[in-house]
Amino acid sequence: MLVIASMLALADGNSNSGVFHCSKPKRVLYVQVEIGPSSFQDRVIRHKRGLGVSDEALDRIRLLTPLPDGGFLPKLDDPEGLAHIRAAIEDFEPELVVFDPLARLHRADENNATEMAPIMDTFLEIRDTFKCSVAAIHHATKAARGRPDIYTARGSSAITGAVDSVICVSRDDHRLPVIEVSGNHRDFGDTGPFALRFVHDDEDQTMGFEMLSAAELHAEKRAPRTSREAEAVERALRDLGGTANRSALASKVGRGVAERGLRHLEELGMVEEDKRTRKNNARIYQLRETELDDEVGDDDLARGNFDEIPE
Repeated sequence: MLVIASMLALADGNSNSGVFHCSKPKRVLYVQVEIGPSSFQDRVIRHKRGLGVSDEALDRIRLLTPLPDGGFLPKLDDPEGLAHIRAAIEDFEPELVVFDPLARLHRADENNATEMAPIMDTFLEIRDTFKCSVAAIHHATKAARGRPDIYTARGSSAITGAVDSVICVSRDDHRLPVIEVSGNHRDFGDTGPFALRFVHDDEDQTMGFEMLSAAELHAEKRAPRTSREAEAVERALRDLGGTANRSALASKVGRGVAERGLRHLEELGMVEEDKRTRKNNARIYQLRETELDDEVGDDDLARGNFDEIPE
């Protein structure tokens, strides 16, 4: 999510794009093999609307994915796959190429420095040949325990040793929609950490991030669990139109959170159960105040038809 938001801000070049600032529009090629093209496109459109970036930003983004017939796999250590990637870069002339995730874009043993060195050299060759920046999305080890840094990246030190910057994203408490971002940079030391809250609205079909101050982050972490769970259930109810049964809520926030959050909201008088539904065990709940925002049109969803790179 954070990568998509950052990519959109770069493509937009608007300093008002949420918490991500870029003074000049950039072209971005995204080599992505983790989620399907349609799901990726949906996330991009939702972030675009949430961040308020321009329609033109989508024209400066190109997605490169495996072909559905298996005729092309973007593997960095496969001659045909690498040739396809290089052709895409030459055709689109991006200022940034993103590879996501690194682990699925090669066949090498990531714990073996001898095998990983050529992979990292390929990134450097792409950077120098095409005069573009290269970013690779990688994961931390389990030992990082939610606090990754340059020393907890998975695999050989040949991976982090070849890069100029490592940007780490951590999430201490998975019940909170909050991440912390920090960076280790070869030329100018460390940056951060700073905190971002993930915000989304299923009704408006938007996603985005907002910056948290140190005081807001402290308050978020100190908030009683019941209050956080009640807020999560309230958001889920609003996303579902103000009325839902336990199963629908559980599918959004988890069974335990749904039960505890509903109980707390009932105590606060914020939700009520439709007693008529008890006899068939449906248990329908609704918000007492059901004034929801007017629906936003989905004109933006007609855009985002990112061209795949031709053979």
